[in-house]
Amino acid sequence: MTALTGPTVRQPREEKTRDFRRKAWRRKSEDQVSPETHAFVMLRDGRCFLDRMHGAAHCCRDRWGVGHFPNELEKLTLDHVHLDGATMGKRAPSDAGHLVAMCWAGNVKPPSHAEREAERAYLAELAALEERVRHEFEEDARDRTEQTPGYRDAMVDAGRGGLLR
Repeated sequence: MTALTGPTVRQPREEKTRDFRRKAWRRKSEDQVSPETHAFVMLRDGRCFLDRMHGAAHCCRDRWGVGHFPNELEKLTLDHVHLDGATMGKRAPSDAGHLVAMCWAGNVKPPSHAEREAERAYLAELAALEERVRHEFEEDARDRTEQTPGYRDAMVDAGRGGLLR
């Protein structure tokens, strides 16, 4: 006769831990747009890019389809733009040089070729303007330094080792 041992007890299975970081809706932290960059692009652009391009023909809409003004920054999203014309594969970098403010409806629908080209031209124009301002700022700073009283005497003394004594 066999002894009854009672009900069989199952051993607990090992819990499989899931790595949520690789889900499509959770971007890696280095690929996310920082809050500072988001605020900078929104203030730089000031309104929906499609409104800038199409004017009254474009109606900005939020995710529920409700229309809103193009300059309501809290309802706008950011569109990532490849500057080299690539449209498939990886998302463009999450820096201000590749981002444009756009309403939700305009960002979710596939942009037309003309809209993408206009976005690239806009970002190229902004990059050229930034470079020109940076160059003028550096020249202005150089001129102010050279016009500072005693600057030349200090440079002559430095050449003779005067500042190192």
